[in-house]
Amino acid sequence: MVLWPPSSRPRHEVVLAANNAPSDNFLTFISTETHKILGKITFDGKDPRGDKIFANGIEQCQWNPRDEKFYLAIPDIGGSNGAVLVISTSAPFHVEKVFKIPTTTGCAGPTGLAIGPNHQIQLGCGGTNALIIDDRSGIIIKTELTEGGADEVWYDPGSNHYYLAHSGSPTATPPTVGRIGVEDTGPPPHEDADLITGVVTVSAGTHSVAADPVHHFVYVPAGRAATICNFGAVTLHGKGCIAVFKSTNNTDDKNCLGPLTPAALHDDSATPFLREHCR
Repeated sequence: MVLWPPSSRPRHEVVLAANNAPSDNFLTFISTETHKILGKITFDGKDPRGDKIFANGIEQCQWNPRDEKFYLAIPDIGGSNGAVLVISTSAPFHVEKVFKIPTTTGCAGPTGLAIGPNHQIQLGCGGTNALIIDDRSGIIIKTELTEGGADEVWYDPGSNHYYLAHSGSPTATPPTVGRIGVEDTGPPPHEDADLITGVVTVSAGTHSVAADPVHHFVYVPAGRAATICNFGAVTLHGKGCIAVFKSTNNTDDKNCLGPLTPAALHDDSATPFLREHCR
């Protein structure tokens, strides 16, 4: 499901719902006013509205306030590396652009997708690397080495950071541990120290993340095997929990604002993103 950013008012009154069942990958466009279905795109290789794409799975989607289009991560197209799709937000709903992701990037299919500043899109990827691409052309702005294996990603305009949720793999040799990768959007984009590493057991499945841009809390659902769900005498081990972490604000960000300033332009678009002052 796609929701607009907190700093942006509703524009088209449309919600995109994605069904990623392997047998019937499709998108449904629903009116927020009448709750009626306005359109549908099926990725079965035959639907011209879907650019005749045969998708093996559908992943994270977002609405981009800069061009008012939907963006969708497809991890696999017809058995080859996936792409980012740009989709219209009004009828007739259809795929307008396809940004193919080469395997040579180390991104083995995009999974997570977050809209950032300065025409950036953060991609979570299978494989070895994650990517930041340009939302106008799909050109790679940065290859994030060793940040592959992330599922959902999130942009926090309060700290001007991306967060990448790595679930970890208990079957890897050696097993990998769930963690949250952190990337500063810049300019230029650069990696910050991981916010969370080694605190969630490998079977926890830390594959989603969200951040509060005002209070700088980062929320990470942790699975049943997460040892972080034990709080002294209160043991939630075996039940799971939502871990809440405190993010440090980005003190070197030159785009920070005065106290209580709710929004400002910090790229060359006409759409403001929510920002908060540096402490």
